[in-house]
Amino acid sequence: MIKILKTAVTILIAMLASCSSKPEAGFFNPTTLDYVLSSHAAGSQDIFLNTNIKNISFNVTEGSGWLDAVRYDDILTVSYSENPASFPRTGSILVSAGQFQKTFTLTQPGKPADPEPEPEPEPEGYRVVGYLPSGSSGYTPVWDKLDVINLSFARVNSDGSLKDSDVRKAFAKFADTAHERDVKVVVSLGGASMLKEFDAAIVSEQARQKTIEDCVKLMADLHLDGIDVDYESWGWGKDSGNKVRAEGFLALVKGLRAALGKDALLTAALMGNTIENGWYTMEMFNELDYITLMAYDRTSGKVGPHSAFEYFSSFAQIALDMGMPAKKIIPGVPFYGYQFKDNNPSSHTTPSYKQIVATYPGAENMDAIESEHLYYDGIPMMTRKCNHVVENGLGGIMIWQIAGDATEDNKSLLTVIDRILKAEE
Repeated sequence: MIKILKTAVTILIAMLASCSSKPEAGFFNPTTLDYVLSSHAAGSQDIFLNTNIKNISFNVTEGSGWLDAVRYDDILTVSYSENPASFPRTGSILVSAGQFQKTFTLTQPGKPADPEPEPEPEPEGYRVVGYLPSGSSGYTPVWDKLDVINLSFARVNSDGSLKDSDVRKAFAKFADTAHERDVKVVVSLGGASMLKEFDAAIVSEQARQKTIEDCVKLMADLHLDGIDVDYESWGWGKDSGNKVRAEGFLALVKGLRAALGKDALLTAALMGNTIENGWYTMEMFNELDYITLMAYDRTSGKVGPHSAFEYFSSFAQIALDMGMPAKKIIPGVPFYGYQFKDNNPSSHTTPSYKQIVATYPGAENMDAIESEHLYYDGIPMMTRKCNHVVENGLGGIMIWQIAGDATEDNKSLLTVIDRILKAEE
């Protein structure tokens, strides 16, 4: 049932000021009263009549299906229903007093067209993020299996300036080539070298500002798409110095976001120890497009896998439990193994996956060669980890580092990642 709205606007039909029962012609000048409504909704208008005028009559001459009038003493109430059409309509009522007449005209706008429904957002796909060190000369990325390449590394000096000559030399035109193949390129700050220098810089406001300025320049010079922060200078466990480091890290990513703008990629690589001990916060994560998890290099002092499935899955779960959106969590996998010398947990080398499959026939179909005290992610483990990403709606896979992959397609770990993740998009 249409709710009738009482409108405050009133229209006065000026009747004779005298008590004469015979109106003068001037009273009907102008001969019509026009009123244009501002809404298509139902409502009503009051016309005040001069009760000294006798024999006043009225009738709807146009719009009888939606316009009506009722007289109560000296008030003529005109009511109208909602206009369901998209175009305006006009109705009129003829008010008569003897031989004199006046027409009340009401124009009502049409109902606004329903807004076009917002298009359904396309489901987010999986990102395959691969690190590429500046020393990987001669390596050509498998472009169609990668989404983002992290150039590594631009080191951070104690004063915040970047030590980026290696990156500049190795990747001078790299981003232009990547963009032609629809692959984004970022530069990664830090890494596992010059830890003390980055540590000094991140807790200094002046040094942080210098880092931000140098990042902006490096991005512009190499035509990069963003910055990845790989800060590994945290103290172990509950080190009290980590509180100051965490404050510095937050200030750095906030400053980078402000300087780079919302369209640039801003990401961070996280160590398991620091997220487990609470040094990363949701306030930090909110500044980032996504995080990558360095779910490798952990043996717990034993001879065995350094990137066990349990570590991979539990690391991602910690980030989920913190409230991080699943699509912004990208766990990492190693394209290298640990080979322990004399079965000694404190002594190992790190052969690339490419070297492993070239040395040991059939190694691609295993995850360990225990007789050689060698542990790595082969096709079985990579398949299991990729399936975990899909089953839990995570953001993709990060790789350290892509030049370590086998070149043969039937042995390639990148091919496994591409096949599983792209099949789900």
